[in-house]
Amino acid sequence: MASNTKRSSLWFYATNRGAALIMSMVLMIMLSLLGVAAMNTSVQEQRIAMAFRDSVRGLALAEAGAEMARTIVAGSTNPNLEGYNCQDAATTHYYPPGDQNTMYCIDTIDARVDNTVTDNRGSGQRAQKRKRIFVYKIDSMYRPLQSDGTPGPVVKWVQTVEQLTRISD
Repeated sequence: MASNTKRSSLWFYATNRGAALIMSMVLMIMLSLLGVAAMNTSVQEQRIAMAFRDSVRGLALAEAGAEMARTIVAGSTNPNLEGYNCQDAATTHYYPPGDQNTMYCIDTIDARVDNTVTDNRGSGQRAQKRKRIFVYKIDSMYRPLQSDGTPGPVVKWVQTVEQLTRISD
């Protein structure tokens, strides 16, 4: 009986020659696939991070253009702002100046005179000064340049409505 057991165990080793090589090859292929999957995940996460960074940058630039337009509205001696309207491409302005990525424009929506303001003393007796109320629409958009130098699609767009009251005689 002992000789039978010895023969069967020899037979097992004799028929499984090369199995270790096949198992190591299968394991090597599985580890290679795992490595490729991890590398693809890393590349995809890097692309997502770059897209998020560009999105945040675009929004910051669009808001900076709108803030520049607000500064122009507040400091302008010309309350009608004819040179900044949105209908004409020649009156579109860029922020920062010289950079073609962020453009802004200002449209006058409403301009009216309010006769209820008096001489600023609150008496309500004499209407010496009048309020002129202007309502502006400000558009600012971020359009990154493409590789050929032409503006790409709008990535971020900021639109606000501002009201400005001016006292006049």
